[in-house]
Order: sequence, then structure tokens, then C-alpha cells
Amino acid sequence: MIIHVIQRGETLWQIANRYRANISQIVDANELPDPNRLLVGQSLVVPSVERSHRVRTGETLWQIAQRYGVAIGSSIAILPICG
Repeated sequence: MIIHVIQRGETLWQIANRYRANISQIVDANELPDPNRLLVGQSLVVPSVERSHRVRTGETLWQIAQRYGVAIGSSIAILPICG
């Protein structure tokens, strides 16, 4: 689960796209009466979407967290690549 705080000018489509989430799941999780009316500063729960990232040489955990818009303290599993 991700908590996203709505910024000025953001749409639900942009938020869902950023986290690779489903718009209807965000609407349902937040019981949004009108998904076209978001309030700046409103917190939205974005249901978990499992994703993976192949770490490139020189990348830091901070850079990866920024890319996906998550906190470094989020649940991140680091799996070794064998072979």
C-alpha cells in the first residue's frame, strides 16, 4: 500500500499511471464519491502493485525509491540475480 498526497493539477489517471495502479481500485479503496474531484493535500491509498526493478550499475536505493515515488523504508525485497 502506498499513501499519495495529491498535488495541484494532478489527476487520478496521472496518479494511477505513476504507481502502475488501477484507477477503479484507487476509487474503491478511498471510497471516492467523484473521482474527478480531488482535493490538493488529500491523501489517497494506492493499493499495492507488485513490481520489479533491475538495478543498474551506479544506482542507489534513494534513486530507485524516487523513481517509483516510494519511501526508502517501504517494503522492498532485494533478490540476487544468479547466472
